[in-house]
Amino acid sequence: MNKKIFHILLTIWIILWINFIVRDLLKRGDLQDYRALVTKDAEGKHAHTYGEQFYKFLKFIKREIRENKSYKLVGVENLSLAHRRAVYFLYPALEKESPDYVAYYNDRRRGTGLLSVNTGRFHGID
Repeated sequence: MNKKIFHILLTIWIILWINFIVRDLLKRGDLQDYRALVTKDAEGKHAHTYGEQFYKFLKFIKREIRENKSYKLVGVENLSLAHRRAVYFLYPALEKESPDYVAYYNDRRRGTGLLSVNTGRFHGID
């Protein structure tokens, strides 16, 4: 008898949770995001979650700086989610106050690109 009651309660509990999850996905519109993520490869998933333009910027920076060099991000709010994603993505290069490179993202004066502090050369994203 107790086992039967337990199974009935467990079934009701599972049905309620499935209802809450599905309703929340439909209500907030996250279902399209999940569908988009399922159909993409790893590169596409990064671009979708980071934002196409920001991901292109991060790939450019990672390609241009060496692992043992340091950088500073300008145009990305400090400790924001985008900033944390950038620090994670650009590792093992480290963010420092006195960097080898300054990475500008949508800066009013410079645009988007990378400035080498040593040479003074600015390389914008194409």
